[in-house]
Amino acid sequence: MTAPVSRYLTALRDQTPAMLALLERLVNTDSGSYHAPGVDAVGALLAERLAALGFTVARQPIEGRGHQLTATRTLGGSGRLLILGHLDTVWPAGTVDARSTAGALRVPMPVLRGPASVT
Repeated sequence: MTAPVSRYLTALRDQTPAMLALLERLVNTDSGSYHAPGVDAVGALLAERLAALGFTVARQPIEGRGHQLTATRTLGGSGRLLILGHLDTVWPAGTVDARSTAGALRVPMPVLRGPASVT
């Protein structure tokens, strides 16, 4: 393994608890496609994290669906990177509470289980 790859792996391992905590918050948020408050709640969580990483965050309303989130960041160099994702799930409001009395995300590594993850 090369030194740069090793540094990245170490950094990712160090961030595992924080990444799992964010994932738990995301998975435990009802965000069905037509549940705008839930979609916006997921967007707010991600916007906060992206802003902390130096991204400029913008929100564009989509009627009946919540806001579209766009995050940009200028780095040195000439390359460009595009990352796409979505804030909604197919699960209706109330799914998180209905799925588990002890919290919807369970982390028996290496598999994550919850309404917006592997089930």
